[in-house]
Amino acid sequence: MSHPYVPSGGILQTAINQFRQSFPVKVDSETLKKLAVASGNENGVINVLKFLELIDDQNQRTEAGKELFTLHNDNEFSENLAKQIEKAYSELFELRSDGAWTADQDELISFFRRSDNTSAVVGKRQAITFQTLSSLSAKRSEEVAARGRYTGRKTTEAGNPKKASEKKDKPDEKTYENKKTGKTDDQKNHSNIALTVRVEVNLPANASKDAYDHIFASIKKNLIDGNS
Repeated sequence: MSHPYVPSGGILQTAINQFRQSFPVKVDSETLKKLAVASGNENGVINVLKFLELIDDQNQRTEAGKELFTLHNDNEFSENLAKQIEKAYSELFELRSDGAWTADQDELISFFRRSDNTSAVVGKRQAITFQTLSSLSAKRSEEVAARGRYTGRKTTEAGNPKKASEKKDKPDEKTYENKKTGKTDDQKNHSNIALTVRVEVNLPANASKDAYDHIFASIKKNLIDGNS
């Protein structure tokens, strides 16, 4: 049997966590769908369980699987899972001994591709699967990446408290400018507002010239000269 794989470490993590709560007597695609676990990747999870001998060829849980998933203590669970992994991946451990647990992804991809004649994509997924299992058995300190490499530290700003606080504490240019001028954004915006007044005059068709002159003189005095 070729080494199993799932496309994402998170899929396998979710499934294992679910089984620690309750491990069904039979684990098939229908069971996983009812549990809303590994949607669209049910066969990948099933193949991993079979490879670790936690379920048999008929998808029935084995004694090893029942014993593993009834262990409540995290340390005991990790130790027993590690034993199942070492047994299933015996060829890898014969080659690398305990170093297999912490082998980097490129080393693992090379091993799986040579062992199973797989493509680069499948080899990478096989490596991710093994790394996820290693993490779940407490043999790796790195976090499980959803897709791709594992990393021992978070590189996002959210995961770096120092950078996040520096960014938060540093005043932006707008705040600095407002302090310098003593004006808020609203005050500055109001000072730049231009006012346009439209005056509409309706006169009868028979109005005299004096009437026109009187109206326009009033407009000039009250609206134009008064605002200058």
